[in-house]
Amino acid sequence: MFLTNLSLKRPVFATVTILALLAVGIISYIGLNINDYPEVEFPYVVVTVVQPGASPEQVETKIITKLEEAIGQISGVKHIYSTAREGVATVFAEFSLETSPEVAAQDVRDKIGTIRGDLPRDIEEPVIARFDPSAMPIASLAVTGNISMREMTTMVEDLIKRRIETVNGVGSIDIYGDVKREIHIKLDKDKLAAYGLTTGEVINSLKSENMEVPGGKVGSGDREMTLRTVGNIDRVNEFANLPVAQREGVQLYVKDIATVVDGVEEQDSISRYQANRLLALISLNNPVPTPWK
Repeated sequence: MFLTNLSLKRPVFATVTILALLAVGIISYIGLNINDYPEVEFPYVVVTVVQPGASPEQVETKIITKLEEAIGQISGVKHIYSTAREGVATVFAEFSLETSPEVAAQDVRDKIGTIRGDLPRDIEEPVIARFDPSAMPIASLAVTGNISMREMTTMVEDLIKRRIETVNGVGSIDIYGDVKREIHIKLDKDKLAAYGLTTGEVINSLKSENMEVPGGKVGSGDREMTLRTVGNIDRVNEFANLPVAQREGVQLYVKDIATVVDGVEEQDSISRYQANRLLALISLNNPVPTPWK
C-alpha cells in the first residue's frame, strides 16, 4: 500500500525512481561478464605417482590398485578414476559437493601416508593436488564393449575420434588405454644358425622390400628387436612369404626361419573406472575459455 500511495501522490518521483532503477539494471547487465568455465572450486583430488621404468601393468598392480583401495575408504568419496601409463600412475578422486576441497586433499594425503610403506620403494614422492578446473578436459568419453581391445581401438580411431575432431571448439584428442595392431616376427635361433643367417641380415632383407621398419618386434632367443611396417603389406602370410636370403641356390623366406604372429603393440597406458578397466578412453582437451558479455 505504501508504494501505491506514494506513486499516486508523487507520480514524478515514482517515475524517476523507476527509470533510475532501470538504468542501473541495464548498466549492470552490460558490464556483467559470463564465462563458459567460471572459476569455481570442486572437491576433487588428483594423485600422481611416478615410478621410473615401470610398465603400465606394473603401475596398475603395484600402485593404482593400492591407491584405489586406500582412497576408497575415505568418507565422502563418490568416484575414483585411474590411468596407468608407462612410469606414471594417476588417480582422480571425486568427493561429494558438500566436502571441503582442503579437507578432501588432506584426507587423501593422510590415507596415502598410511600405505606409503606398501608402495614400491623406487617410486618418487606421491604428488597430491587439488583439482584445477582449467586443466580438465571439456569432455571425456569412456568406451567399452564385448569386442577385443584392438577392435575397439580401431573403431574409436576411425569413427568416434574423426567425428569429434570436426566439432567446433574441440582441441586435440588423446586416447588412453588403446591397443594397436602389430606384427611380431619371432626368429628361430637354431634355424638362423643352420642357414648361417643373423638378425641384422633379416632386418636388412625386410628393408630391401621397400618397407619402413621403425617399430614392431623381431625376436631371436632372448633377443628382441622392434619392427613395424607402414607399407602395403599387412597380412601374416604376406610377411611369412617375404624373401630373406639365398643359400646354395635355394630361396629362403621369413616362414623358413621365423614364426609370424598377428599381435598387438605393448601398451603405454591403461584406463580404469571404479577399478574396472576400460577398452578406450577419449579425452578432449580444454580450449581457452572465452568470457562473453
